[in-house]
Amino acid sequence: MVEVYVASTFSKDSSGGNKAGIVFDRPDLISVQKMAIAKELGYAETAFITKSGLADFRLEYFTPTEEVPLCGHATIGTFAILNLLNKLTKSEYTIETKSGLLSINIDPDGMVFMEQKAPTFFNEIASDEFIGCLDTDSILDTLPTQIVSTGLRDILLPMKSTVDLEKLNPNFAIMTELSKQQDVIGVHAFALTGRKSSITAVCRNFAPLYDI
Repeated sequence: MVEVYVASTFSKDSSGGNKAGIVFDRPDLISVQKMAIAKELGYAETAFITKSGLADFRLEYFTPTEEVPLCGHATIGTFAILNLLNKLTKSEYTIETKSGLLSINIDPDGMVFMEQKAPTFFNEIASDEFIGCLDTDSILDTLPTQIVSTGLRDILLPMKSTVDLEKLNPNFAIMTELSKQQDVIGVHAFALTGRKSSITAVCRNFAPLYDI
């Protein structure tokens, strides 16, 4: 039996958010078993936390089909659960991931902050690469569609409006092939909300290559 916690990260008023599975102290599990657990849970990622010789903890992240080097919401969820279980004794931690060593900070109110690497910018993607995948008229052409990584390579796809973003219904087969061609995890679509909003952008993430 494997004990699994579920955390809903980035929720608002205790609703919504990104759910992730979290498994503590099971170094005996092999990759196939970890993917099977992730598939059974049905969330985008499940985090597996064990001891590290390089940092305070080692975190591994599995989708139902693959291991990925980093997952932000699963990391935040892991430390939120650790805090709720009274297993944290300080405010600053380091974690070992396949994206490198990262810092975690917990403020007095229990808010968790995760360090990310400075972004690395790669090639831009022409809008016509998305023909057949989604409505290219909804892509905002005043911002670049570009591959960017802070630990995971994603295509950052600007949309004209939050309405266009909400309506987005990609052809996942085509998006999967595009992800393979561009060597990315998936597509991170976003729309800016405007100056009057306290929220800068609304985002949706698609990674059908990894069953996300």
